[in-house]
Amino acid sequence: MAAPIPPRKSTSLTDVTSESFADQAQSAMRGVADQASDMWDSASDQGQRYYRQGSQALGNMDGATLGGLFAAGALGFAIAWLIFGQSSASREVARGMSRSSERYR
Repeated sequence: MAAPIPPRKSTSLTDVTSESFADQAQSAMRGVADQASDMWDSASDQGQRYYRQGSQALGNMDGATLGGLFAAGALGFAIAWLIFGQSSASREVARGMSRSSERYR
């Protein structure tokens, strides 16, 4: 049985240059991957923080504030209903919006 032939070491300038270029590209990709991972972790932490703050804000709301928000929403819905009519089809709503915007041109 013959001994395995060891890989040939090339010392030409192009081989050295291509190897260093490959090393640089690999290093750059590693850096980009690490940076993307850090950015994802940061965004996730920020999202969790916003969720907690929002939950606390809603939990601290008293009945009067919640009732006021509900009344404001109901009033906005009623005004939109009066402006755009009582049709339930979305095409009719879109036409009503178009007609109302044409009046002010």
